[in-house]
Amino acid sequence: MYHPNIDQAVIIVGQIIGYTNESNKLIVSFSQRRDSAVKSFPRERIRILPPASTSDGQYLINSEWAQILNFAADSVTTNNNNTNINITPMDTELSETLLSAENGRCHILHSFSDDYDRSRWIHRWIDDVNLRDNLLDAHQDLLADHSTERILDIYTDGSMQLGHIENTISHYAADVSLLTMGAGVFVDRTDSQPITISSRLKDWPSSTCAELVAIFLALLITPMTTNINLYTDSQCALDAINNWKAQRTNLRLKQPNNLLLIKICMILNEKALNIHWHKVKGHTGIYGNDQADIAANIGLSSQNCFNNSIDFINHDLRFFPRFDSIPIENNLRKFITSLLFIYEASEWSLLSLQKDFCHNNSGSVDWKIIWIILAQFKGFRCLSTRINSLLCFCIKLFHQGLLVGTTLQQRNPDLYNDY
Repeated sequence: MYHPNIDQAVIIVGQIIGYTNESNKLIVSFSQRRDSAVKSFPRERIRILPPASTSDGQYLINSEWAQILNFAADSVTTNNNNTNINITPMDTELSETLLSAENGRCHILHSFSDDYDRSRWIHRWIDDVNLRDNLLDAHQDLLADHSTERILDIYTDGSMQLGHIENTISHYAADVSLLTMGAGVFVDRTDSQPITISSRLKDWPSSTCAELVAIFLALLITPMTTNINLYTDSQCALDAINNWKAQRTNLRLKQPNNLLLIKICMILNEKALNIHWHKVKGHTGIYGNDQADIAANIGLSSQNCFNNSIDFINHDLRFFPRFDSIPIENNLRKFITSLLFIYEASEWSLLSLQKDFCHNNSGSVDWKIIWIILAQFKGFRCLSTRINSLLCFCIKLFHQGLLVGTTLQQRNPDLYNDY
């Protein structure tokens, strides 16, 4: 809206009481929400987003905010003082929206240009400059070729590779291994140049995570209300997406890759995509899937890097836990349990008796054999007192806790002076 006393376009959230048309101007009366801050923007940047009804059909709100905030107009008390705002003929889009909306109660404005609005999800969730530019180019290419009757064939694939790195300080497997992930998207267009997107992934490595990121990138570049045939060779990714809405909120957040699934479902709802999911077999000679696989392998070492950040809340997501500024996308209870186990193992390895074996003299210890021996006796395999005694013997031996001569001499040197 344009306020006559301020040479700026402003965002005001409130309850619309009435409106009249006078001399080519729309005069709106409304009550401003008490907790709403008036934000000013240059007038040429203001734009009206299409409205959408709430779930009960009673209120009219912007569709993006309906998905993110689950906002209800009557849940907040409004001011008693009404305000009249004159809207000049430049704002005819708002006039048409208000006149066509019966019993409109609440309306939220957005302050971005048309081009920014069409690609707002890319700007919002992709912080890597190279990847964002590639996605924007692909989005503009598909937007120029967009048709409501046209069906896009999109192939997605993920890749995960375990590599080895030289580490002279630590011998632990986690310190000498490097797990990289890549995501690839291939848009097959018969009458135009195909589109390929490749990206590297960070954090929470798993094959399903890579597949979901590829699907997420494909949805980001797709124009609104597009008919899509999306092909993937991951049944786990399809099951996670299809089962997401059927679960309760507390169960959703226990799922792996929950933040990715939230974003995917938000884009599906916001863009009103008519999408058909297809499961294909990998490495069977299907051209589109092979191209997506090549793009995913390129993504393993790509300069493009996808970072799954969080900058929103909704009715399902009042807060989101982080560790070292990284969103925890796995089951929170399992993550905390694993974190405590790691802490205890680290403390144990730094004990004076274990420090030489674990850190200073790692070459003299065959850790693979040690873990194989311990695995024979622990957990559900410990079914008798005999097996329990063997397990205790192995642990005491490893801790140097057996009563051998050197230990006895330390405890009572006068009695055991010959050791």
